[in-house]
Amino acid sequence: MVYWQITEFTGSHSIQEVFGIVTRLAPAILVIEDIDSMPEYTRSVFLNTLDGTQSREGLFIIGTTNYPQKIDPALINRAGRFDRAYEIPSPPQKVRENYLRKVDKKKIFTEEVLTDIAKRSKGLSVSQLNELYMSIALNWHYDGELGYEKRINELIQQNKRTLKNDWEEDDHSIGF
Repeated sequence: MVYWQITEFTGSHSIQEVFGIVTRLAPAILVIEDIDSMPEYTRSVFLNTLDGTQSREGLFIIGTTNYPQKIDPALINRAGRFDRAYEIPSPPQKVRENYLRKVDKKKIFTEEVLTDIAKRSKGLSVSQLNELYMSIALNWHYDGELGYEKRINELIQQNKRTLKNDWEEDDHSIGF
């Protein structure tokens, strides 16, 4: 399994290098994280590499995004590039609670707090729950407080901006 994070620094050379590596490793799975972040100037090279003359036998390619509306239609509207699209919905409350219980190895949450966080975090993805936990754990470590209510509200607001498609105009940074 090969994990590849596309960034604004991805260029034609790195695209060819990654596909060359996974072709030599086949059978392999290539996970392309944040495929929507691919720079415009690399689009043609990426599409040509996907369609390419090299055999992709033994390769299973997965592209991920948090912003499906930003994905180039050329990636998903042509057979052989990405054959299927799946939306992974936000987990229900019980799953959120179980996930947070599992990541809380230091047991900083009481059962009451865990239940409250699970209720308040409706609509958050698993990756956002992970970010939430890390944020809470850092607060707890440095300040002796959980402070989860504010952090949950920030993440929910981030989701609302995404749904409204105005996430690019956010002047607050979320994450670390």
